[in-house]
Amino acid sequence: MAADARHFKRAHRRLLQASQDSLPGLVFDLVESKARAAGRRPKYVQVGAHDGFLDDMMYSHVVRGTWDALLLEPATEPFARLQTLHKDRPWVKCLNVGASSKSGTLTLHTLDPQARDRYPKWVPGAASLDRDTFFRLMSMRRDNADPNDIVEEKIDLRRLDDILVEQHALDADGLIVDVEGHEADVFAGARFDQFSPEFILYENVHLDDATDRRIRDQLEAANYVGFRLSKDTLCLNPSLLAPGLEAALANLGAVSWQNLKS
Repeated sequence: MAADARHFKRAHRRLLQASQDSLPGLVFDLVESKARAAGRRPKYVQVGAHDGFLDDMMYSHVVRGTWDALLLEPATEPFARLQTLHKDRPWVKCLNVGASSKSGTLTLHTLDPQARDRYPKWVPGAASLDRDTFFRLMSMRRDNADPNDIVEEKIDLRRLDDILVEQHALDADGLIVDVEGHEADVFAGARFDQFSPEFILYENVHLDDATDRRIRDQLEAANYVGFRLSKDTLCLNPSLLAPGLEAALANLGAVSWQNLKS
């Protein structure tokens, strides 16, 4: 058995023994192993990459140089940090743009840099196209959030499928979407008959039931199998589902879309 094929089997065994918090990272390892067993480098696309470091689940994979990456970040200040972080990594491409259902310009809401010390460290890493959503984020675990600490920036948005075609990324193995409530619009700008990554990971904590269901309907129509984690949804291409994997995910508390419907 080839070494890369053995690595894939070991990655699958680790995934079966995972904890829920470690699930995404182990899925990344599994996808990486599968790509290498096929003789190629894995690639992922991240929509809402922020600075590429704060709470970034793919950071360790990127700095090791084991994945090619296309990172999209529309906000000026975090994008500058993202570029600086990866300036010596030719396998990483950073674009100062957001993804949506159509091209255009919208207002992004973020925390005033001068107010960072007054909020939990994860708040500066958040941003939303919806002001109310961002204020709710600011107010989590804090009773005296000040709406005057919100700053606005006009950002450029493009359809995700247009970006993927231009950047030759339709063959990406993974898609990560973290856009604080704009996830449905990002997916509406993608055609999954042309783009079929092995995994899709998106944040669901800011989505109402109707919006979350709209995303699920779109991805299920593209044959993805979804699992609700604590604050994210992990979607797997059926080609990645090896024997025992769905049961192992369920044992870790991941709720399948099928069970969410009941």
